[in-house]
Parts: sequence; structure tokens; C-alpha cells
Amino acid sequence: MIACKGYSDAQRLLLLLLLKLAPTKFIPLFEESGLIKQVTRWVIRQTVASMQRHQLCQRGLHVSVNISTRDLTEAGFVSFVKQAVQGIDAHCLQFEITETGLIDDSERALEVLTQVTAPRPKR
Repeated sequence: MIACKGYSDAQRLLLLLLLKLAPTKFIPLFEESGLIKQVTRWVIRQTVASMQRHQLCQRGLHVSVNISTRDLTEAGFVSFVKQAVQGIDAHCLQFEITETGLIDDSERALEVLTQVTAPRPKR
């Protein structure tokens, strides 16, 4: 039995569990529970922090983050991403869309993708 001693342990446990599963397995669970927005934002923040800490962009590396189709239609997603990538070369962060369901608002999703992938100045 694994006991969580606090938030930090809970984060580590969640990360260990997710590393053992393919995104197509765990993303639908977060979508169904309504937690996908919080999880996506946490993953993006942690990824950017790790990229900064390990200077991945300076080494010519990139990191891909899986996002849900629901993230694409979430109202604040674009502004969140633009704020989150401050301090890194945003071209080093790539998004992969997990095919867990149909996109309800394809026009909105295309608009979000266009805004998130728009050329940005390199840092």
C-alpha cells in the first residue's frame, strides 16, 4: 500500500502512475472527471519549468505535451499558454492533440491552434 504524506507525494505518485500509462488511457479519465483543464495546465507549467532548469532549448531539444481536444475549446487556453512559455523559446514546446473524442467546435479549435502556433519571437 502506498500512503501519501502530502501534496508533493501525491504529485509524485500521480506522475509515476501517468508515466506507466499511454495518454490515450489517462486523458479520457481526466476529461470525464472534469479535471482535464487543471491537469493540462499543471503539465504545461511543470514542462516549461523543467525545460528552463535543464536548458533544453539551448541544447536544440524540444518537448511535446499531449493536450485534449477539450483544451482547444477552453476559453483561456491561448492566454495561459502564451503566459506559460515566457522565458523559453516557445518553438521548443510542441503540442500533440490526443484523439479522445470529436471536436465539438472545430472553428474554435482551429482558431486556438493558429494562435498557439503563431510565430513568436525567439528568446
